[in-house]
Amino acid sequence: MLCKIRNSTVVGLAASAACAIGTAGAAFAQDAPVETEPPVQEITYVEEEPPPMIFGEGLAITAGGGVSSFFSERMQDTTDVGGLWEVRAALGTRSWIGVEAAYVGTAQSIDAPIQSLDATLVGTSFEALGRFNILPDGVARPYVVAGLGWLHYEVTGEDFSTSSVGIGDSDDILTIPLGAGVASAFSGFLADVRFTFRPAVDSDLVLDDPENLESDDYTELHSWDLSARLGYEF
Repeated sequence: MLCKIRNSTVVGLAASAACAIGTAGAAFAQDAPVETEPPVQEITYVEEEPPPMIFGEGLAITAGGGVSSFFSERMQDTTDVGGLWEVRAALGTRSWIGVEAAYVGTAQSIDAPIQSLDATLVGTSFEALGRFNILPDGVARPYVVAGLGWLHYEVTGEDFSTSSVGIGDSDDILTIPLGAGVASAFSGFLADVRFTFRPAVDSDLVLDDPENLESDDYTELHSWDLSARLGYEF
């Protein structure tokens, strides 16, 4: 801003001072920074899935079948590889620890070592197991199980006794099912494949030596099975 001084009187000096102050104010106004509001930043929240529960998440009902046989050579000579069917209820299929209850049935043809027989060894078992899921929130969920079971064997189709062929007509034994499997769920449907080893306790169904019918030595009824099941998970 330009100011013209027309005379050197006091009035002129006052006007000159006012002009100088106005010029300085204009310059300060031009140099002063202009305050602006900072840009608004959008914050995006990513919702993380909670970790698997320790116990109880996931309820599944499954049914299926497979094959079953014995470990001992004596029982493999006495029976054929048989069929298996089962129904299971499991609580905790999506948590680290779960429990199971199951009904398991088996049927195996008997090949008697002394005479030709047309008989079948039928097994009926009820089991309670604990379950540990190795990857409870994975697409494929490997797991291991262990528990206790009651198993009833009965020979059907023939009437004979241990004293005649070395095979009894029935037996009730305690089993210790130990298994490992893999389950996979999709839209609520569940597929499960499992291998199970069942040590048997206190069995007296089949004599260890079929030639010595007076013996009190009975062969062990340790068995194994491989099964596949389908069901629904809630």
